[in-house]
Amino acid sequence: MASPREPLPSTDKKLRVHSNVACRSLQIVTFNMHGFTQGQAAVEEMITEYSPDVFLLQEHWLTPTNLNKFDHCFHDYFTFGCSAMAKTLESGILRGRPYGGVMIMIKNSLRGITETVFCAERCVIVRIANCVIVNVYLPCAGSDNRLSIVEDILTECWSWCERYSDCNVIFSADFNADLNKSDIISTTINGHIADHSLRRCDVLFHKNNLITYDNIALGQSSCIDYVLTSCENIVTYFDVLDLNLNFSDHHPIIVSRQV
Repeated sequence: MASPREPLPSTDKKLRVHSNVACRSLQIVTFNMHGFTQGQAAVEEMITEYSPDVFLLQEHWLTPTNLNKFDHCFHDYFTFGCSAMAKTLESGILRGRPYGGVMIMIKNSLRGITETVFCAERCVIVRIANCVIVNVYLPCAGSDNRLSIVEDILTECWSWCERYSDCNVIFSADFNADLNKSDIISTTINGHIADHSLRRCDVLFHKNNLITYDNIALGQSSCIDYVLTSCENIVTYFDVLDLNLNFSDHHPIIVSRQV
């Protein structure tokens, strides 16, 4: 488990040898767990049914001392991410429910061609062979300074992507915004997408009316989770999964990336 704010030096000989070699195929799942306990069963089901190469997970709600639950529960994967509660716990006892946190889980077989790039409370980035993979969780409506946080996170993410200009980008996020609407947050995100020539996979696969967030108790549903790509030709499959065991209020998205 690692969570640096600077990229780790690449000392793995295999990574240096294969850094410019494209992975033939990657199956990637992005999923807001709505808490580790609620999301664990869904992740286990997806491992059994689909065996994804990469999981991009948001809102695991774990404290720094509990991040090892990922390693204990999912033995075939190594992890890179962090807790969103480190600063809160440093200032005293946690009050109220836990929150936030982003994590990337990667199959152990890909360790030799994986480089950890960047990690913060709302964003974690890795490179697997010639693909930079970004996992983001943006603040929800009602958050303080929401617009400035959104702008800062998106700008920082892309500044790291630009350091790997020879790589394709898969950008996955719980944006906490419906990109088909025209409010200030959606407009800001769509502007970022256009400025960096990213494409929405749901639009590419003509599935832009799918529901990714479904809170039955509140009677709310919408599309707020997305996968973006810098090259539309590398994504060969996209869908929102309807699982048997899913206690989160989000549905996972699965994509296949090939070259």
